[in-house]
Amino acid sequence: MKKILLLILLILCLTTVLSAEELICKENFREAEYQIKVGSLDFTNKLPIFNNNGNTYVSLRDVCSALGIPVYWDNENRIAVIDRFNSEIRADGDAERTERGIVPDAETAYTYGKMLLESYAGRKYEYETEKIRFYLDVDYSEAYNAWYVAQYYECKGDWGIGTNAAPAGILLNKNTGEVVSINTRSVVEEMEGITPPSLDGN
Repeated sequence: MKKILLLILLILCLTTVLSAEELICKENFREAEYQIKVGSLDFTNKLPIFNNNGNTYVSLRDVCSALGIPVYWDNENRIAVIDRFNSEIRADGDAERTERGIVPDAETAYTYGKMLLESYAGRKYEYETEKIRFYLDVDYSEAYNAWYVAQYYECKGDWGIGTNAAPAGILLNKNTGEVVSINTRSVVEEMEGITPPSLDGN
């Protein structure tokens, strides 16, 4: 009889503990009072953003939508699939694109690559200082079948600088416009201690 009573008490205690944990967990989930940025762009969410114990919880579909990456539910395997290989690149302004999102020529690749690179980094890559002029240029990479929109520089007067480091740039698939890779770090700027301008001019 004592054993049965002890067992009942143990079950009641466990139930109470689990209920308390659930309650604490629910209480800690609070709607976030902050927004999220994707690069320099504001993140538009359809569902609320929650914070719990220093972690941010957000809709997977909202995040993928902001990044232009398709996401779908595979019901047969019960898996949420993030299809990053078919990511969509969004062009604004004068960038000409077909319905399938193809970036056909160097001029469009430049327009589009500049927009994406600077939006993602939140700063300008074309400007000049007293000693250097920084500019973006486009090259075609046969190995990747992609346009490479990268930051180059020209030194003014007799002043010069040399580096073999890879410049900041973005690689766009020539047929689909997909971002193959992106590098927002400018080694030359870092070497010279230059603070690049932000998109809002600060």
